[in-house]
Amino acid sequence: MLMIAANLFSAISFAQVSITDSLEKKLKEVQGYEKINLLNKLSFLSQRYSIEKSKAYAKEAYDLSVENNFDYGKAEALNNLGFIFYHDNDLNSAEKNFLSAKKIFQEIKNKNGLARTLNYIGLINWRRNKFVEAFKYYREANSIATQINNLEISGEAINYMGLIYWKWSQYSKALDYFFKSLKIQEQIGNRFGIGLALNNIANIYNEMNQPDRAIPYSNRVLKIFNEEEDKYILGRAYNILGVSYFKKNDFDKAIFYQNESLRLKKVSGELGGMAFSYNDLGDIYFERKNYKSAIENYNEALRIRKQLNDKFGIASTLLSIAKVELANNNLTEAEKSLNESLLNASQIGNINLTAQAYKELSDLYYRKGNPSLALNYLKKNSELIDSIYNKEAKNKIAELTVIYDLDSKENELKIKNLEIEKEQSKNIFFILFGVVILAASVMLIYRNMKLRKTYKELDIKSQELQKAISSRDKFFSIMSHDLRSPFFGIKSMTEILSDPNEVITEAERKDFMIKLNRAVKDVYSLIENLIEWSKIQTNRIEYRPDNYDLYDDLTSILMMLSFNAEHKKIKIENKINTPIEVFADQQMVHSVLLNLITNAIKFTRENGLIEIFSSTENDFVKICVKDNGVGIPKEIKEKLFKSDSRISSRGTNQEKGTGLGLLLCKEFVEKNGGTLSFDTKEGEGTTFCFTLPKSKAQE
Repeated sequence: MLMIAANLFSAISFAQVSITDSLEKKLKEVQGYEKINLLNKLSFLSQRYSIEKSKAYAKEAYDLSVENNFDYGKAEALNNLGFIFYHDNDLNSAEKNFLSAKKIFQEIKNKNGLARTLNYIGLINWRRNKFVEAFKYYREANSIATQINNLEISGEAINYMGLIYWKWSQYSKALDYFFKSLKIQEQIGNRFGIGLALNNIANIYNEMNQPDRAIPYSNRVLKIFNEEEDKYILGRAYNILGVSYFKKNDFDKAIFYQNESLRLKKVSGELGGMAFSYNDLGDIYFERKNYKSAIENYNEALRIRKQLNDKFGIASTLLSIAKVELANNNLTEAEKSLNESLLNASQIGNINLTAQAYKELSDLYYRKGNPSLALNYLKKNSELIDSIYNKEAKNKIAELTVIYDLDSKENELKIKNLEIEKEQSKNIFFILFGVVILAASVMLIYRNMKLRKTYKELDIKSQELQKAISSRDKFFSIMSHDLRSPFFGIKSMTEILSDPNEVITEAERKDFMIKLNRAVKDVYSLIENLIEWSKIQTNRIEYRPDNYDLYDDLTSILMMLSFNAEHKKIKIENKINTPIEVFADQQMVHSVLLNLITNAIKFTRENGLIEIFSSTENDFVKICVKDNGVGIPKEIKEKLFKSDSRISSRGTNQEKGTGLGLLLCKEFVEKNGGTLSFDTKEGEGTTFCFTLPKSKAQE
């Protein structure tokens, strides 16, 4: 229900400041560059409560900057004007201003302004759903901010990268970025940034359907801020609390917190936030089957969103209104709302909302007794759902490409530097040779040795790079095949399901849906592992070891996988019955255990047995996962830990496997100073064991 995206503008422009009489008085007393800088500051600060004032200050600052030939002031004014256009949903004009500001900051070599402007351009791409492009801008902004030690801009960029992972449903990664942003904001004492990060963390826990974990972070915001200090942060915290209690089915508290959120947003004049609170209240009343109150709140949200020309919000709210009308059996009104929703969704190219509208229209025409039209809309819905899966996969693969492109350029630069060093060495040699023959002879021998070493290093580096590129290309070739195959299956099954001439039984339809679900899960799991593997290869995973009890982590994993095991009637015996302290990165070890136990369930037949046990070996703890499943064939054993080898296997219930998970396990274990090994016998089962250092307290 709550959309972080709608608060991006607030995250930058709604700083905890106010226009004071002293600032406006000072404006009358200063001239030249000082006046331009003050005008830009006033424009930035007034964005919170008066767009018209902000625009007037920015235009005056721009005109004076042109008159005084003050490039910095001109760039700042362009950024302020860009935000004003952004606020009015004129993305083309906003982008034009931001790009002009970027060019000026590059020309005057102002890295602070450049990094900040890159974040702004990222926002434009975010609003256009170009998340890979947005990620590039945020990453570049963070890189520049890190170079100049500007923690404020770095924290902002890291927060935005977290929002990208949120859009990709990568909740654990989103949380990681938000916690990093929170740490930076606390370090620099940015109270607004702290509140924003806490709200984002709480919102992600709600997205993960963990409201009990979200509530403490929202309550922390309520303790830190008061109404006089920042109504925006508090208003959003109340909104998130309302969502949390809605998810807990505590509707009275949910309504209370949403009304508190509305009260604050009305005082601060935050129209966009008011629309979200009205929409969330509508959802609560709809769930309570109080359709009259639901439609009243939805209509208020729709009125505001039309005022703001927020086509995404308009399309979304109209979908909600249509559902109320359908519940009241007002089919004509529902059809009108759905067609208007479809029009707005199509205008902004949002395929998710378009697909939802098609689905509701299909149900509507089925109820109106028009099965042909109902089937036509259902087919359109299926086609869009298929395209959504393809788009999500392409976005994640595109992210890998972005990362590899950047790292490849760094490697190429290193090789060019070696070549330059080689040429410089040759030039020095010839200069010395012309001065004195004897000295040149000695230098010749010395330089020849240096050159041979440089050539050798260059050759080794080139070979390593070529090998890495070859291995990467082969790896991606394999992975692209493994991605393409299930999509062919998904496409075929959706075509059959949506074909009006295809006669299928209910049992066949259920079988198709089960297979579709399995195929989508296979693709999603493969993409998850691909991204983790790429981060290891590019050293983007932070190694953060600490003392902790592995037993607690194991217990939570077994609870998580209990349904999978029970589904196949597999018994899991956890023979580790005492605390087992290790010194390792908990997140990496969690991934290793999850992969190994999931694989054991996957390749164990019904009524099978999985045993988990441990032992101590010198300064290491050894953990083993043993199954009595199908075992690993000889031809696969030799390829298990090679990234450029194709491994394709199926579990006992036809679960897909590529071996990438085991490759990740090996990388993670070795990064923690341990080893991963396995013993297998085809037809009898497999035992995977890995070692980890004991906790420092045990040594």
